[in-house]
Amino acid sequence: MKAYAETLECRRHFLLNYFGEASDTFCDNCDNCKTGLSRRHFEKKTKEDAGRPFPVDAKVTHRKFGAGVVRRYEGDKVVILFDTVGSKELVTEVVVKEGLVEVV
Repeated sequence: MKAYAETLECRRHFLLNYFGEASDTFCDNCDNCKTGLSRRHFEKKTKEDAGRPFPVDAKVTHRKFGAGVVRRYEGDKVVILFDTVGSKELVTEVVVKEGLVEVV
């Protein structure tokens, strides 16, 4: 709930992704879309993702934890929500070096 309340992205997009449905459009009805926050947030996120090994919202698979979705980056860590074990914070450098995660 906290993430939904604080998100700057389209709220419809946020909810659909939370429940595992793909959405790459803006609803143009929520508060973030109406004020333009969601589009600015998307543009900023796209620039940030360019320098990262796994884009936010990308579906990935981990050798041990299985399928998951990249939720965000926190400093030197990538946060992935896995279907089987929930959220895990993994050191990005180690994940890349050891080849632990692949984009599906």
